[in-house]
Amino acid sequence: MTTLKRNLLISTGIYMLFYLGPILVNPFAILNIAEAFAVALLVYGGFYLSYIFLYTNKSKLDERTKNTIITIIIMTLALIVYYNPFTFPAMFNIIINKYLAIFLLVGLLVVLLLVAQRVKSVYILAILFAPSIIQGVLMRSSNRAMLFYLNNPNFTLYCIVVLFAVCYIYYNRRR
Repeated sequence: MTTLKRNLLISTGIYMLFYLGPILVNPFAILNIAEAFAVALLVYGGFYLSYIFLYTNKSKLDERTKNTIITIIIMTLALIVYYNPFTFPAMFNIIINKYLAIFLLVGLLVVLLLVAQRVKSVYILAILFAPSIIQGVLMRSSNRAMLFYLNNPNFTLYCIVVLFAVCYIYYNRRR
């Protein structure tokens, strides 16, 4: 796999898991097409610039300047994804269909498990994202599950912490 294809795959994974994943998980969230386009442009642009800076000799900048530019891009991405400082017009809002969201979440889970098989730390990757994807599928498919997750908002976080603890204990006992 070439470096450009690997960077494209990583940027697609980051975009799906960190931006579209939480919107698909929450049945009350509304996808704003303008915001999704801006975040996608920033994610793919940042990874393409990091590819140009780090793996090609097209830029004549020194290593410190390259790292500073990539850090600024990553911080801007984190600012937009987590804090959402810009208000995008409500006319671009889209309500995601329940069945489409379930289909996309199951597809995301399958892709996550397929990609995680190729990574050495397969369990860590699956533990981080699988509980929230499963929570999204349950919330979209069952009203009872939705009420449970609304009454216990930290349940998925507790599941992730418990799974990390179990894996940590299991690997320490094996050694």
